[in-house]
Amino acid sequence: MKRRADGLKLRTLLDRVPPDVRAGTEWREAQVWVAYRAGDQALLREVTSAHPGLYPAFEAYLGTWQRPWEEVLAGAQRALDGGVTGLERVVAGRFRAVALAQLGRADWQEAFRDALGVPQSDRDRGLLCLEFGHQLVSAGLERAARDVWAQAATYLSTDAWALTQAFSNLGITCLRLDELPAAERAFARAVKVAHGTEARGQLSIGWRGLGSLYLWSGQLGRAEHAYRTAEEKADDVPLTVMARRGLGRVLRARGHLDEALEVLRSALLHAGVRDGDRHAAFTDLAGVQVLIGDHAGAHASLDRVVLSDVVEAWRAQIVRAELARVQGDPAWAAHLQGIPAEHHLVREEARIFPDTMTAVGVVEATPEWWIDVNLDGPVRVVTATGPVQLRPTEASLLALLAMHQGSVSVERALAALDLGGGDLRRQKRQLNRVIQGLRSGLGWSGAVEHSPDLVTLSREPRWTVREPQDAARVDTFCEGSFDPWVTEYRSDMTMRSLPD
Repeated sequence: MKRRADGLKLRTLLDRVPPDVRAGTEWREAQVWVAYRAGDQALLREVTSAHPGLYPAFEAYLGTWQRPWEEVLAGAQRALDGGVTGLERVVAGRFRAVALAQLGRADWQEAFRDALGVPQSDRDRGLLCLEFGHQLVSAGLERAARDVWAQAATYLSTDAWALTQAFSNLGITCLRLDELPAAERAFARAVKVAHGTEARGQLSIGWRGLGSLYLWSGQLGRAEHAYRTAEEKADDVPLTVMARRGLGRVLRARGHLDEALEVLRSALLHAGVRDGDRHAAFTDLAGVQVLIGDHAGAHASLDRVVLSDVVEAWRAQIVRAELARVQGDPAWAAHLQGIPAEHHLVREEARIFPDTMTAVGVVEATPEWWIDVNLDGPVRVVTATGPVQLRPTEASLLALLAMHQGSVSVERALAALDLGGGDLRRQKRQLNRVIQGLRSGLGWSGAVEHSPDLVTLSREPRWTVREPQDAARVDTFCEGSFDPWVTEYRSDMTMRSLPD
C-alpha cells in the first residue's frame, strides 16, 4: 500500500534522528503519525506506552490488533469526547465506527457516516470508505457496499494502491450482485491503475478478479488466461497461491482434472506446506480428488483444511457432502446445512457437483459462452460481461474470419489486410502481430489459432455473426480500416444496392 510504503520510508528517516532529539516532545507527534502511516505496532506502542492517555485515538487504533472491541470503542469515544482535532479526530472516528460494527451495534453505519463528515483529506476519506465497504460486506449489505466502493474510488485518485483496492472490491461486489458488465469495468480499471509503479503489487489481484468473473460467466478460456496472468504478475507467495487456486478452479470446470491436481499441488508446495500442515487450498485439492475417484486422498485433504473464512467453510462442506454421497452415506445431505443457495461461489460449486447440490434445491448450469459480432456498421463485439474493444486492423481481421465461417487461409489474410510494405516475411510478422492483438482484445491466447496455412477462430465459444444488411451504412463497415478487402467489400455492396 502506498500509504504504508510512505510511512515505512518516513520510519527509516526517523531512525536516523539522534535518540536524544527523538526523546523531545516535539518529536512525539511525528513518531505517532509515522507509526500510524506505516502500520508499525512496535513504534506506536513505544510512544503511547511512554505517554499514556496523551494520544487516545492512536491507542484505540493500536487496540484493534490486540484488545477487545469494547476497549477499542471506549478509547475512541474517550478521544472524541476529549476534543481531539486533526488526524487524531479522523482516526478516532474511524475506529469508533469499526468497533461499533464489530460489536454489532445498531448505530454503526451512522457512525461511519459521522466519521466521513469530519474534515479530512480526500485520501483519508477514501480509506474510510474502504473500511466502511468491508463492514457492509461483512453485514451482507452488498448493494450498499457497492455504492461505498464506488464513492471510495472518487476520493483515492492520488493513492494508486488504495484506488486499485477500491476498484477490485467494487468488481467483486458487482459480481456477487450478478452485475457482470459493471464488474468487468471495475476489474479492468483496477488492472489499468495497477500498471503504475506505485500499485504494482495489486496487478495480480485485478487479474484474479477478472478470472473469477469470466469463470462465473462461463468464459472459461478467458478465465484461464486471466488467472495465468494473475500468477505471472504476483509479487509474493500468498498472491501466487491464490492465483493458482483460481486456475485450479478453472481447470476443474474445463474437465482438465490432472492439470488441476498439478496446479493445486504446486500451490501448496509454493506456500511451504509440509507433511501434516493445514491450508485452505486443501479444499480445492479435495474437490478434484473426489472427481477423479481418489476418495482416500479426498478424505486426507479434507482433514488438513484450514477454514480461513465462512465461504471456505461452505465449499469444504459441499466437498464433504459430495464425498459422502458417492460413498453411499445416507446422511450425506447433513453436511450441507446452513449453506446459502444464493451465494455465487456456492452456485459455482453446484455446477461441478450437480447431483449433490440439486438434491438440496440448488440448480446451476454453466452459462453458454457466446460472443456476438455485429458487422452491420462499425464492428461491435459483445460478450456476456460487456463490449470488447479492438483496433481497426484487429476488427477487420475478426470481420474477415467471421464472414468466412471462422477460417481463412494465411494467403487470403495477407492479401486482405494492409500490412505495410516489405517482403513476404515482413508481412507475415505483421500478420502475427495483428493476430496477437486480436487474441489480447478477445481476452485469451486461444481465441485465434494460427498455423502455417490457416487463421481460425476458436470453436470453444458460440459466435453469433450479424453480417451487413443496410447499404446506407456501408461506409461505416469496419470503420477506421482501409484494408483492401474492406474497401472492396464496401464497393461491391454499394454496387449491389444501385437500381438496375
